Amino acid sequence: MSESAGMALNRLINQHKFPEVVLTDILGRLQSNALGNTDEQSKEAYIW
Repeated sequence: MSESAGMALNRLINQHKFPEVVLTDILGRLQSNALGNTDEQSKEAYIW
């Protein structure tokens, strides 16, 4: 099984020490995309 975009993002977040502001920005962008998008393939592409 190949790694999903969400899995890759989690792996990168766990491997690196990102500033809090960066993590907050990423979370906000992901939430915004999830709320305004019902196409799962499009959500995956956005994360990549």
